[in-house]
Amino acid sequence: MKNKFYNFILTTFFISIIALIIFPGCSNKGDPSLYTGTPTAPNPAIAPVISSINPPSTAVAGVS
Repeated sequence: MKNKFYNFILTTFFISIIALIIFPGCSNKGDPSLYTGTPTAPNPAIAPVISSINPPSTAVAGVS
């Protein structure tokens, strides 16, 4: 009984070490950004403005 337990622990230990060697971690850096340069503040002269909502008295997609 004791020998089986130690064999199980030893096997689990070696499998864990092998897994840590094979799978060292995530190295996905992601896609490069579509935007280059320094971000700037929006220009208030061309910023969109909501002037009305049509139709004013009904809900959209079940939201009331």
